[in-house]
Amino acid sequence: MRIALLAAALMIAPAAMAESVAPDERYSVVKTEKGSIRVDRQTGAISYCREAAGSMVCSMAADERQAWRDEMERMAARIDSLEAKLASTTPLPLQNAPTATKGTDDGLDKAMDKVEGLMRRMIDVAKDAKESWEKN
Repeated sequence: MRIALLAAALMIAPAAMAESVAPDERYSVVKTEKGSIRVDRQTGAISYCREAAGSMVCSMAADERQAWRDEMERMAARIDSLEAKLASTTPLPLQNAPTATKGTDDGLDKAMDKVEGLMRRMIDVAKDAKESWEKN
């Protein structure tokens, strides 16, 4: 198994030095006795693959899994730090925010009066239609 990992690493070394890898050349697969090793030439991630129930199942290598966990813990700590920092800051005042001035409510009151009048007329029309329907 270690020989296969070494072979995979040697195969990707030149590609890992390249700035970008063509999509069709991104992965390198090395067959082993128990399955395959898939190497992502772009990220360097190594996965063990095996056939199960008619499809390929790949899982991260133990070293990769630990590196992933370490990165997740680092990011979680960073998020906690940023959230604490955000919670401890005072919000900035809004600039150019509209402020209530004398007479502002008058326009709103007039608009509401018009809406109320329209609603009352609609209700009256509905009542008239219902009465007319019931008479016929």
